[in-house]
Amino acid sequence: MFETLNIRPILTKYIELPLAKCMHKCGLRPNHITVISLLMCLYSSYLVISQNLFSAGLIFFLGSALDLFDGTLSRLTSTSTEFGALLDSVGDRLGESALLSAIIMLPILHNPQITFVIEDYRNVFVLEHQLNAFLIPIGLLALISSQLVSYARARGESLGVSMKHGLMTRAERVILISIGLITGYLFVAIMIIATLSCLTLIQRVYKISRDIKTVVNNETK
Repeated sequence: MFETLNIRPILTKYIELPLAKCMHKCGLRPNHITVISLLMCLYSSYLVISQNLFSAGLIFFLGSALDLFDGTLSRLTSTSTEFGALLDSVGDRLGESALLSAIIMLPILHNPQITFVIEDYRNVFVLEHQLNAFLIPIGLLALISSQLVSYARARGESLGVSMKHGLMTRAERVILISIGLITGYLFVAIMIIATLSCLTLIQRVYKISRDIKTVVNNETK
């Protein structure tokens, strides 16, 4: 979604490149950035389980934002490797999965009586009512669909189909989860992610199917 705004060149010129140069002067390498970003995301998962949601949102956002710089640093220093790309992809999936898993565990760890009964529909979305059991299935749907969205992109690109765009990509998920944790509207954020990730998955599968048929038809002519 955010790719259509075309703000990445501005971010690269005024934020990513200057900070990447500072990181290079400090002796940091791209893989170091990837590992630090992953550790921050894992620590934010621990904070979620500890119910320190505000700090978890901040650290998850900063850790995910830090992940932008490993690719910039590798291009700046001409140290891009296939292993680095693999480590970056695995780190992204692991960090995001760990946080969503922690969110799913909230009702289990901190609510002695799991129930799907909503006592007050007016307050179901605010912070003090986050621990209702509806967070479990919605969180699972968000976790599964978001991972399938990433898999669809990887699989599509392996088939020669460009898959950068979508309604709910990693950037949107990071922003929504962070806002949900910081503001307390976590259930709303996870519900939006689950819904739009499912739509994005359908969107990408359809695009792969359509583009593959186009390629096959061109090859048979």
